[in-house]
Amino acid sequence: MTKETHMLLNVNQMIFIEKLDEEYIIYKTRVADIHTKYFSVEVPIDIKTGSFKPLKEGEKVAVSYTREDGIQFQFFSTIIGSSIGNIRTFHLEKPEPKSIKKIQRREYLRIPVNVNLSIEHKGTILQATSKDLSGGGVSIVDEERRFTELDEVTGVVMLEFKNGKQERVPFRGTIARIILLHNDVKAAVIEFTEIYEAQRAAIVRFSFERQLEIRYKTSSC
Repeated sequence: MTKETHMLLNVNQMIFIEKLDEEYIIYKTRVADIHTKYFSVEVPIDIKTGSFKPLKEGEKVAVSYTREDGIQFQFFSTIIGSSIGNIRTFHLEKPEPKSIKKIQRREYLRIPVNVNLSIEHKGTILQATSKDLSGGGVSIVDEERRFTELDEVTGVVMLEFKNGKQERVPFRGTIARIILLHNDVKAAVIEFTEIYEAQRAAIVRFSFERQLEIRYKTSSC
């Protein structure tokens, strides 16, 4: 077994798969085999319903797993085929080692993305555009310098997924810090303090989707 394979996955290891073209659903499966350019998994199971979910060639997925030392990792992959032997398996493209991200507990992937927000601040409703977004918070451009650190805000993030689905994510937050961007323009970093976990999950899924787009745009250049 090569060092790279050991750092990636082990046979019989439990992993979690999220399909990026559907509503937020997590599937669990086990690694059946590892090859030079791809790895194989058993038929995934919906962790909520317990039903089996075959994978289709060409589908884009986010894969996460926990190593024996408790460190969590995440990467994106594509289903490249399937086969039937003693059991049915599905083949996933093996990621480049540098594309595997270590995810600390309660740490969320922050993606540079412009989405619309509606924010209530000191009794005034403001329309804003994000600079970046994650499951833990959002940064917005603050050209008029309305915000100061520790200000409390409520708001709604407007998400639009690739499949056309739109979702409104309400939140309550605190201005964690103010940062200088360029030409004396500032951004306010909002940390979510109250948000339904199901809707936080929608932001995480949206971030996965955008990160996958960025990855494929970069690889095609």
